[in-house]
Amino acid sequence: MKLKSILGLPSVGRAISTLVAIHFLLGAVLTLPRPAQAGTLGANVIGMFPKDVGEFGYADMKKPAR
Repeated sequence: MKLKSILGLPSVGRAISTLVAIHFLLGAVLTLPRPAQAGTLGANVIGMFPKDVGEFGYADMKKPAR
């Protein structure tokens, strides 16, 4: 019994559990996708779309993917 109290086995187990939980949460946060970001377009691209359109999407296929 004295050996367990000297080594502090219950606190070691709790510390390991805490570290595992922290690593799990950190891994989960790092694997989440990044939010989408909108860029700006020049007047020449915007001019290609009709004037009465409220929203539109545009993908520049010439730019390499990030």
